[in-house]
Amino acid sequence: VAATAPPPPRRRGTPRAAATRSPRPLPPYFAAPLRGPRSRAGCSKLACVLRKRARTVDRRAAPKMPPKKERKTNLDLLCKMAEKEQDRRVPTKDGTKLEARTANLRRAKVAVVICPPLPPQGNCYVPEIGALQAQLALAGYATVRFNFRGVGSSEGASYLPRGPQRECEDVRDVARWLAATRKHHGLPPLESIWVAGVSYGSAIGSAAAGMFDEFAGYVAVSYPASYLWYCTNMQGDAYLEKARTTKPKLFLWGEVDIFAGKKVMEDVVKSMPAPTASYSVPLLDARLGHYFRSTSDLEFLTAKTLA
Repeated sequence: VAATAPPPPRRRGTPRAAATRSPRPLPPYFAAPLRGPRSRAGCSKLACVLRKRARTVDRRAAPKMPPKKERKTNLDLLCKMAEKEQDRRVPTKDGTKLEARTANLRRAKVAVVICPPLPPQGNCYVPEIGALQAQLALAGYATVRFNFRGVGSSEGASYLPRGPQRECEDVRDVARWLAATRKHHGLPPLESIWVAGVSYGSAIGSAAAGMFDEFAGYVAVSYPASYLWYCTNMQGDAYLEKARTTKPKLFLWGEVDIFAGKKVMEDVVKSMPAPTASYSVPLLDARLGHYFRSTSDLEFLTAKTLA
């Protein structure tokens, strides 16, 4: 009988059946040298490291799903679907001409004047203004979005350092231009004109709606309640009082907003006479928490405005 070699010594903690198997070669990833003593404690530590490496390899080998891309609202397509907007130059009382874009001027019975955010960075092409204009035009409303003085192609300079009285009058002049344009084309007068604004534009639009009879009500998006003193050159209380009109009002805002705290906005809404409606979202854009920039926020904005 031929002599057989004795079986290899079995390590502590290794099953008996596994002791007689021939060891399989380790993958290249495990072939890296490991530091540390080869004692019993070192062997258990080595096993832990190998298990961690195995989990890492499994995760890396698993196919990675591409991240979900947020569906962006194609505002230009919406504008074309409603009606191609026309570039206009709206004259004001003192002869200054404002850059504006209009839609549905001849077919609609109700018009909406849309005011942009704080100049000079704020203009009538920001996502909130574009989404509002497109959805309102699709719903059959006449829309006019414009730039304040000194912004874009609008003439003149901003009156922000001296107070926004001139800007309020410019909003009224846009409404009067609407009525004059309809009359020029032999069309019946509009049933009503509303004003909507975003951030600084909501402060100006709400004050203009309270000051002038041309407007039937207003929509205030991201009303800057905490920084109203800055937007109105230290005249925040006066312009807030002008916004307290008995005309219909709608406030849309975010509960986490550096320019309008939740408590401040709740106090502003409570101080408004009826009829008043208010809707809020928990969070807005991650940078400032002030603008409706994501697709879901824009859909919320347009849905509540049209409702």
